[in-house]
Amino acid sequence: MDRLIGTGGWAYFHVPGEDLLRAYARAFSFVEVNSTFYEHPDPRTLAAWRRRVPPSFRFALRAHRGITHVGRLRATPNARTSLAHTARLAERLRAVAIVLETPAGLSIGRVESEGLRDLLTATTLPCPVGLEARAYAGRTLPRSLAVAMEDLGVVDIVDFSRQPPRTEAPLAYGRLFGLGEGNRWEFTDKELLAAQDRAEGSGGRRVVYTFHGVRMYKDAGRFLTYVGTGKFPRATRSTGLRSLEDVLREDARFPATREELAGEHGWRVIDLTDDDRVHATALLDRLPPGRYGSAEAVTAALVPLARM
Repeated sequence: MDRLIGTGGWAYFHVPGEDLLRAYARAFSFVEVNSTFYEHPDPRTLAAWRRRVPPSFRFALRAHRGITHVGRLRATPNARTSLAHTARLAERLRAVAIVLETPAGLSIGRVESEGLRDLLTATTLPCPVGLEARAYAGRTLPRSLAVAMEDLGVVDIVDFSRQPPRTEAPLAYGRLFGLGEGNRWEFTDKELLAAQDRAEGSGGRRVVYTFHGVRMYKDAGRFLTYVGTGKFPRATRSTGLRSLEDVLREDARFPATREELAGEHGWRVIDLTDDDRVHATALLDRLPPGRYGSAEAVTAALVPLARM
C-alpha cells in the first residue's frame, strides 16, 4: 500500500534559521496546500515550491472557494474558470489530488450533483479529485451525489478518525481533525490505529493521511514513525504524573480550576507508561475540586490518588 502522510500546510513548521518548506520536506514527503482555497498563486510561486523539495515530494491542492463556497458546486462560468486554473496549478505541482471542500451548511441535491458532473467533465484534470461534503460528515451521502461521485471517480474525503470512505475509489483520502471541537485534538495510539483501520479497509491502493488539528505536526510525525517502525514514540518526555506536568507546564494558565484544566487541556495526550498513551482528562477528571496555582500543584494533588 502507498501511504502519504502529512499535514495541512507548512506555515507553522518552524525550525530556527531555516526555510519552512525545506524544513517540513525533511520531516514529511507529502503536504496539502490550503492557501489555494483563498487565492490562486502565481505559477512562479509553485515553481519555487517544487525547487525547495525533493523530486519524490508530493502535493495535494485545496480547490478555490469560488467553486465550493461561492459557486456552491454549480457550473457557473466563474467556477469553471476557477477549476481550470486549479487544474493547471495541480499539473505544475504534479499533485496527487485536488480537494473540493463544501461548506457545512450546503445540502447537495440533484442540482449540485449535476453541477459537479458538469464542472469535472468540462475540465481536463491531471489528478484525482476528492470531495469533502461537510454537511454529511458522519452520515450517508445522498444517493444522487454518491452515484455522481462513483461515475466520475471522485474520491470521498472523510475524517478517518470518525468514519471510513463511503464510496469505492483507488484513492482513499482523509482530512483528520480528531474527536474534539473544531481542531482541538491530539491522537492517542489507539485512535491512530482505528483511523488506519477505517482508511485501509476501504480497498484503496493509495491512502492519504492529512492531519489538520492543532497538534498536526506531532500527530503526523508519530503516525509516520509507527508506519515506518511498527512502534509509536512517546508523546512527552516523561511518564505518569510527570507527563501530565510536562503538558500543563507547556501552555496552561494558572491559577485554574479542575474544570478549567480539563476543558482546556483534557484533549492533550500524556504517557501513562512507555507504551500506554491516554488523554490528559484520564488524570484531570480524578483531580480533587479546587483552584490550582501551578502544574506542580496539580500533580502533587494527584500523587495520593496514584498510590491507590
